[in-house]
Amino acid sequence: MFLYELLTLKFPFEGEEHVKERMLDGARPVLLPHELLLPTPMLDLLVHCWSAHPESRPSSSQLVGFCAAPEFTHLLDVCELGEALPPSQLLAIPISDEVDDPDDFEAQLWLSGREMAVMGCTQYGFVDQKSIIMPFRAKYVCRVRDSIWSCDECGQVTVYGISLQETGHLQLPSLNGALICAPELISNDVLVLISDKQIMLLKLSESNSVSHLGTFDSPYEIRTATVLDNPSTRQIWAGHSEGRISIHHLAVNDAFSFSSSLYLPDEKCLVRQLVGSKDAQKVWIALENSPRILMVEVEKRQVTCSLDIRKVMPGSETIHTIDMEMASQNHVTCLGLLERNDGDQLLLLDAGADINLPLAVLDTEYSVEEGRCIGSGALVEAVRSDGLHIVHFLLDRGALDTDNKALRLAAQGKNEKLIRVFLTRLVFADPEYKINKKNIDVGQIQVGQSLLPSSLCPSKAAQLNWSSANLDQLQSDWFVAAALHVNPRLRTTRLSLAAITRVDLSENRLNTFPSVLFQMPSLRSLNLADNNIRKIEIPTYYISSTSLEILILKNNQLECLTIQFLSSLPQLQQLDVSKNELSQLPEYIWLCPALKELNASFNRLSTLPMVARTSRGERPRLQNSNNNSLNQSPANESNPLVDDPPNVTTNPLKRQNVWQANINLSKIDDDSLFPDFPVTSSNTLTTINLSHNKFHTFPFCLACTCPRLLILNMSNNAMTSLPPMACVPAHLRTLDLSYNKIQENFIEATPLHVVCHAVPPTTANGPMLPKRRNSPARQHRSRSKSAVRSQRSLSVSRHLTLTDPQKEEECVHKRHDSLEWLKTLQLAGNRLRSVSVTSPTKVLLPALNVLDLSDNKLGQAPADVAKLSLLSMLNLSGNTAIKELPSDYGMLSRLWSLSLKGCSLKEPLESMVNVENCKTVEIVAYLKTILEESKTYHHLRLMILGGDRVGKSTVWEALSKEAVHKRQPVQSETGVIRQAEWKFEAKRMKGDPNLGPVGFSVIDFGGQREYYSTHQYFLSKRSLNLVLWKITDGDEALAQLDTWLINIQARAPNSTVILVGTHIDQAYSNSSKFGAGYIDNMEQKVRSRYMIADADKSGFPRVVDVILITSTVRNDVKALLNTIYRTAWEVRIGKERAMEQQIPSSYVALMKVTKELAAEFRKESQHAVMTVDSYKARAKKRMISKFGRPFRDDIEFHGACTFLHDCGELVRFEDATLRDLIFVDPLWLAEFLTSIVILRSPNLPAGLLSTDALNPLTRSFKTGALTVLKAQLLDLLHKFELALATQPRQLLIPSLLPDEYRLRTDALGSTVKIRMKMAQWNVRCPSPTGSPTKSPLRRASPTDLSSDDHEDIMLQFTYDDDQLLRRIYALAYIPSGFWSRLITRIMGDKNVCAAIESIFMTTSADRLRISNIATKHAKAEWIVWQTGIELNVKGHTLFSLKQFLPLAEARDIDYATLDLRAKDEQKRWRTWNKPAHRPIVEMIKTFDENRC
Repeated sequence: MFLYELLTLKFPFEGEEHVKERMLDGARPVLLPHELLLPTPMLDLLVHCWSAHPESRPSSSQLVGFCAAPEFTHLLDVCELGEALPPSQLLAIPISDEVDDPDDFEAQLWLSGREMAVMGCTQYGFVDQKSIIMPFRAKYVCRVRDSIWSCDECGQVTVYGISLQETGHLQLPSLNGALICAPELISNDVLVLISDKQIMLLKLSESNSVSHLGTFDSPYEIRTATVLDNPSTRQIWAGHSEGRISIHHLAVNDAFSFSSSLYLPDEKCLVRQLVGSKDAQKVWIALENSPRILMVEVEKRQVTCSLDIRKVMPGSETIHTIDMEMASQNHVTCLGLLERNDGDQLLLLDAGADINLPLAVLDTEYSVEEGRCIGSGALVEAVRSDGLHIVHFLLDRGALDTDNKALRLAAQGKNEKLIRVFLTRLVFADPEYKINKKNIDVGQIQVGQSLLPSSLCPSKAAQLNWSSANLDQLQSDWFVAAALHVNPRLRTTRLSLAAITRVDLSENRLNTFPSVLFQMPSLRSLNLADNNIRKIEIPTYYISSTSLEILILKNNQLECLTIQFLSSLPQLQQLDVSKNELSQLPEYIWLCPALKELNASFNRLSTLPMVARTSRGERPRLQNSNNNSLNQSPANESNPLVDDPPNVTTNPLKRQNVWQANINLSKIDDDSLFPDFPVTSSNTLTTINLSHNKFHTFPFCLACTCPRLLILNMSNNAMTSLPPMACVPAHLRTLDLSYNKIQENFIEATPLHVVCHAVPPTTANGPMLPKRRNSPARQHRSRSKSAVRSQRSLSVSRHLTLTDPQKEEECVHKRHDSLEWLKTLQLAGNRLRSVSVTSPTKVLLPALNVLDLSDNKLGQAPADVAKLSLLSMLNLSGNTAIKELPSDYGMLSRLWSLSLKGCSLKEPLESMVNVENCKTVEIVAYLKTILEESKTYHHLRLMILGGDRVGKSTVWEALSKEAVHKRQPVQSETGVIRQAEWKFEAKRMKGDPNLGPVGFSVIDFGGQREYYSTHQYFLSKRSLNLVLWKITDGDEALAQLDTWLINIQARAPNSTVILVGTHIDQAYSNSSKFGAGYIDNMEQKVRSRYMIADADKSGFPRVVDVILITSTVRNDVKALLNTIYRTAWEVRIGKERAMEQQIPSSYVALMKVTKELAAEFRKESQHAVMTVDSYKARAKKRMISKFGRPFRDDIEFHGACTFLHDCGELVRFEDATLRDLIFVDPLWLAEFLTSIVILRSPNLPAGLLSTDALNPLTRSFKTGALTVLKAQLLDLLHKFELALATQPRQLLIPSLLPDEYRLRTDALGSTVKIRMKMAQWNVRCPSPTGSPTKSPLRRASPTDLSSDDHEDIMLQFTYDDDQLLRRIYALAYIPSGFWSRLITRIMGDKNVCAAIESIFMTTSADRLRISNIATKHAKAEWIVWQTGIELNVKGHTLFSLKQFLPLAEARDIDYATLDLRAKDEQKRWRTWNKPAHRPIVEMIKTFDENRC
């Protein structure tokens, strides 16, 4: 899929729903025709990667191999020739009119052999293969003038035409030896024959007879030769052995002039082949038994470059490339002007008058005609007086004809000269469309522009804006003048019409379709709206306007559209015939090869044409014609009027492309919207508007005749029932049936409904209609773009092969029983009393987004609408009988617009709807509450957190005495964690609301430091956290609070926290140590530090209160309990209070079931971990037996699991590797994690653990969820940094690492050392430009550095202070898990290790020996602790990265006392006032002078 996005620049299945399900069903993205021009290896790789079988998909190493191959980026197509056709020579002949146009590029490849093979190819690849049976083996093939010569070694020639027709035979004069290459023609009349001993020149006449001109006998054996022909020189290059090339020059009289020689660098080589460039400036040389191709410049006579052909796949050259450029779009505005009369006009203009002002009404005038005072002036007056020269004068002076008033006046007076002047001014260059260069009419033939001089062909496209001109007729010379206005250098008028690309003739008075419009080969857009056209007469002469794409005929008086008219517009894409008098459409409307949009609204249509069952086998014809009604087959496509000769056979193409061999092909030209539906119709319609007509029934033929239809509008008709699903086009996106008379729901399909009306697919280029008698014969193209495009079009079908014979007899377009793609359904303004969008087995409209049922007669809101999970807009307004809404509408989670205006709703819905700002989400939430029997759940998890000796157990006991116990407390086996259920309600004060009791699931963790890391597994959103701190610890307590709060924010962002300070009695009792204001001062510190706005930016959760207590004083405990109660009502999940959330009854039921399961596991001493599937099955069974209902669907089940996790009743993670597990009993998980933390490895210090130490814990994990847990145990430990992998089979336990204070005291066992991963020290030498003043690595004494192991060796390395790299990082806070993950990343980073390996330098010449000795004796070790890491070599620190702790060790720099400066946003240095509690990270690295 990544390669697909990279090549196509679009997302797979973009804009579609249920992508995952479709891909699992086998659907794959569709490649458009221009994407099929991609190199074949790329398409093959796509197909391999899209395989439905994983084992068939390439591995990563195979992908690298595929993409590294040179042919991956340029190989277009590969076909197998077959053993019977071994080619000896290849000739490429372009046969299209214009090679520069990618739509026209065609070529033939002639391959000589026992049979002559002719391969047809285009820019899309190979299209056909034909073979010519020959009387002799053709060794050489060449093009001579307009024919192809097939020749053997003896000079026997057979002449063929481009059509493969044999045209004659010829015997060339014999030479002294056999021919070694094909004859070559130079100067159009001199034929060159070359044998291994001679070169002969022959004169070739028009009748292919030859006469001798001269012979050259070569002293060396000629192995190959080529001819260079240009106006300046004519040469024959002959290749010999020993690297010799003879160059023979020809004189003007076609005789040999002189010869010279060229020797290649390799004198022993044999010249195998010579090829000259078309401009005769270069010659390519291939050598025998050599993979290199040499290029020689003819003028310099020297080899300039070479190519290794082993790197290029033979035949991989691209046939054709082209770049297309689109012009930018311009907008032109026309204005209009006026003045009074001739004399005043000249005088006023000379005086600087503004001729574009309106003309004032004079008192002397006896009448004011309409239009004289509405914006026009002098120009209108000049037209009234027929002043042609005045009109020219005004227009030259900048006069503008506003709203074409002057033009309309001239048209009313039928002044053709003035009309021509004004119309010429309404012609502009067309920046969007380009001239059709390949179909210009010069009288008897149609030719391309490249065959005509530039002075005869237009170069600029013209658009005509002749709307609102009051024209009732048109003349050809007006269009000619318009084209010449844009192309002034054009010397002819006949070809000028080819310049016109857009014509706007709307809002005129035309009665007939102008025949001159049929003679514009470049016309793309034509607007004839708002005229009086009654009929369209087809001219008898040849129609050249075959490029028309947009035709607008709305608001005319047309009564019919003829087949002849539609068939003459093969490129028509948009047709608008609305607001006419049409009573029927021709059957050919389904055969228009390019039509995409049809607007036939506001007519008198009552039916649509259907293709009769008996006529679907052949295409309809206008008349019988023996000459013109030809049934073409693919074999005869190259020339539809001439059959292949008898000795020519068509062979099937044996493609080597995986994408063509393994993918279903269909005739989808350029539409990616139908990846999974059989398309047998040639119709391309995607949009049809049939509104405001007279349809009484839905046209059953649309599913067959318009299989690609996306938008259908049939509103405002007289239909009485909804059609069968099978009769609606399967891929319809929008269906509008509003304001009909529909009373019945979707009816059942009968055998009459499923009759197929599909139009048979068109042939590649077979004409639908016979040619007119007067139309000139044209040379037909060998293969149209659509034919080749259909051969390379890619479509993947997900439909399985039907095996039911009855199904196979049905129409392939009507086998669907639902509309899986329909997104919008408009049924407003009908007479429906009920609507059903589901069947007993499935949802009929699964992708529906918008449903409009307003202004019907619905008795109640349709209940099954709730099953439309993607519904976002529902309109039920105007249905007065609707009194209530089904509670199932609460399942519509995506519904954001619900219109109920005019419904007779009951309370409380009526009050919710009839408010000024009614919110749909509130209505859906209310219905969901009813559906799920939701109610508020006044229960929270209460977490008691804190370090060692802060009084957690004392607070637990004191609170438990005041609260009401709901059940007996539960404690883990090791006492690490205990859990209880409390209920409490604070005493109300006067005026306080009655909130009711609150239940708490209280969890207390063991305070030992090694257990801290296990706490974060149980932090959740729906909890209230009590963080205890000892007030007598002073600033040390604040550092501990930072750690706890940062962990809470990291695992449960924006959770609610109460900070509880304990042991205030000790502060009071020891006034000499703490002072009188100590307690108040500490409380103020804590409040100012943590109770701040935007606490999350500092890494802290939401601290709502700070309370100081003595755990043994009952009043303090009650005050704490009251604070907990009040704060519980302020706990928020998102923006909503947790106590006000409506919790479904099924969630509470699952909670009860889970508690029972946990108790059973605990009682039976079983491992309380389950897979999601087993947990769901057991919970479902118990819920049915106890509560009478299971979960509605998986969404409800997963929502309930999330709620239970937030409440602390179970533990479930959403990680990809852990989401299949559910820990039913959190106490068991805590006990299990604790058992891992307390493990020790005998030979490793605390903080390091061997993975083998985990085996005793997991030895019994052999079945079910335990097997999954065993496989994912490391992921579970990694999740919250409980244990991280540092080396193979070794884990780092961050919670057991020493802090820096303990590390610097050299306490026993406090140092954790890990051997650095390195091969050896890479000791460097100083650069030649200079040496350092001190050697970073030098010997202390002149000891012999031998390799003897018993020798005493001393290594001394030094560095200066200015060779230290020191970096300081000031952080707002250090996130949870930052140091543990950074430490493991640094130790495992190869770049870090490589940089450290090269840190040493020596001035000794014996660098390698010193490097080996250093590697053996100077071992590098990492020393790690909780907040840092350093690299140590023999007691010396080379690198360190740690958090700055001023009291941890004696330092050369104390950052706390420094005046630090930092750059502000304006890049100015400012003094940085560092808050005292903000952390600083320090990095120090030693460097030598050369590295710095």
